[in-house]
Amino acid sequence: MPVPVIASLAWIASVSPAPVQRVVHRREDLVDGDLAVVVGVPCEAGVDIRVPQSNIHHCQLVVGRLRTLGLRRLTLDFDGSVLSTSRHAEGSAVGFNKQKKGARSYYPLFCTVAQVGQVFDVLHRPGNVHDSHDAQQFIRDCVQRLRCALPGVRLEARLDSAFFSQEILRLLDTAGVEFTISVPFERLAALKTLVERRRHWWPFTRHWAYFEQRWQPKSWAAPARFVCLRQRVVQQHKGPLQLDLFVPHQLGYEFTVLVTNKRTWVRHVVAFHHGRGAQEKLFGELKTHAQLDYVPATTCVGNQLFLWSAVLAHNLARELQMAAAPLLFAAFSMPRKAFPTRKPRVFLQLGR
Repeated sequence: MPVPVIASLAWIASVSPAPVQRVVHRREDLVDGDLAVVVGVPCEAGVDIRVPQSNIHHCQLVVGRLRTLGLRRLTLDFDGSVLSTSRHAEGSAVGFNKQKKGARSYYPLFCTVAQVGQVFDVLHRPGNVHDSHDAQQFIRDCVQRLRCALPGVRLEARLDSAFFSQEILRLLDTAGVEFTISVPFERLAALKTLVERRRHWWPFTRHWAYFEQRWQPKSWAAPARFVCLRQRVVQQHKGPLQLDLFVPHQLGYEFTVLVTNKRTWVRHVVAFHHGRGAQEKLFGELKTHAQLDYVPATTCVGNQLFLWSAVLAHNLARELQMAAAPLLFAAFSMPRKAFPTRKPRVFLQLGR
């Protein structure tokens, strides 16, 4: 049996006071969500394991840690990750797959908590759906559960451009969640024209400048705060290289737009949104250490079980790390700034 399944079942047995019952798996058991949850681990006798749902709720471990830490603010990241398979697994489909084009896959949607690096909830989906498929209800459920479990905690969310829609913005704003969402240029030609015609940009770092505006798309009912960003970057050189000691760099600009309901400075809004990169690192840990990218079964129930087992194994490992070294975890979870030195500036001048 794979390691994630062993670790997850061990945790289930430790937190569940009720005895584990073996029952024959039936299709109608999948809709009996109020009484029990079917955990599809095939054994030698060809039966499955059923455990009472109230004792193994997948959010219990994460909520318990968050209560222990007593945080005033929680940051939720929503994004999907492709799980490819070479077999014809039930519920999988051919969709967007950058690594293995044409392969069947699942495309689950994750909700992760940035402060603890754990997965709060997962929505299992086939691989041919859009990133925002069923995302609105999923986000609503996650926010409501956290509100009930942790009253008084301020929630904030970060999402990419695939979740940009008036419905999701209204949902988060109505729920009192502070958010930043990337804006796709290709869907808003008027916004692209607005950025192109801009002449004065306000710098806030050496390479970043901005301007912001209360702007309303034509199909929207109310305006929102749009922050337009311009980053000075070195453009990629295409063509024959000049085989000399120094190659002159050609500088250009890259443009991004964020929509947010935060009322803080732009510098803080940009730093908050760029923290989404930590979720990609979390996906790498899940796929490397918890075998999340492995699709073991041909049935959808078996693959859903393995997905939850990998998530529970990762959350359990993080819980053990935080329990063993709470001071070290607190030191590493605090925001850190680079110590200011003159070395980068000196090296850049020498390179010129």
